[in-house]
Amino acid sequence: MVTKKHNLCVAVRKYTDQTGQEKSIWRTIGELTTFKTDKGTNTICELYHLPSVKISVFEQKKKETEKPQEQSSQLQDSKIDLTDIVF
Repeated sequence: MVTKKHNLCVAVRKYTDQTGQEKSIWRTIGELTTFKTDKGTNTICELYHLPSVKISVFEQKKKETEKPQEQSSQLQDSKIDLTDIVF
């Protein structure tokens, strides 16, 4: 069951209307469809120039990474031998 559909658009050019306001001409390039299933909510992106490709959309999750200080100390410890680089 489709719950929401959104158009994916890009501004192709700008113009000034009769009142002096700057506006954009929008071209629709695809659709973003959100629907509910037994397992939860799914979102699919369809681009018109890639008609046979459906792109799944997932919520970004925070990644657990090393502390930035540990990474920078590892980089500082490694030395680069410039004689290995061909110019």
